[in-house]
Formats: sequence, C-alpha cells, structure tokens
Amino acid sequence: MCQWRGIAELVLASTGPELRALVTDVVLGGEMSGVQLAQYAKREFPNLNVVMVSGHGTPYVPHGTHFLMKPYDPRQLLDAVLR
Repeated sequence: MCQWRGIAELVLASTGPELRALVTDVVLGGEMSGVQLAQYAKREFPNLNVVMVSGHGTPYVPHGTHFLMKPYDPRQLLDAVLR
C-alpha cells in the first residue's frame, strides 16, 4: 500500500460520515492517482461528494464524482463541494 493511500484511507475512515466532501487533484504524488482515490472514497462512502480537479485534461471520472478543469473559479469549486 502506498503512503498516500494509507493516509487517505485513514482520514476517510476516521472522519467517516461526518466528512461531507473530498477534493482531490487527479495527479497525486506516489503510486495512487486522484481517480483511484475518488473510486475508493465512493466505494467506501457512497454518499460522499467527491470533486476531482486537473489542469491536464478530463480524466476518467468515476460515477457520482464531479470534475473541474483548472483554472476554475472559486465559486465553481464551492458549488461542486456543496452539491
């Protein structure tokens, strides 16, 4: 298990249903991508609002996940997080 995955899983598991949204870049350091993190988060917490961002083009976007292309307006991010 890569370091980021362990940290992400720990944060998600310890916060649990209190976590309302997860915002992740598509490109993460280490072996885990933001797409993999989004898939994990939606699988473990189906009601979690997940927003992925990238400046490198539109990736595969897991079902129920929102995507924003950089640069984005802060209001766009707020709208995506509050959906």
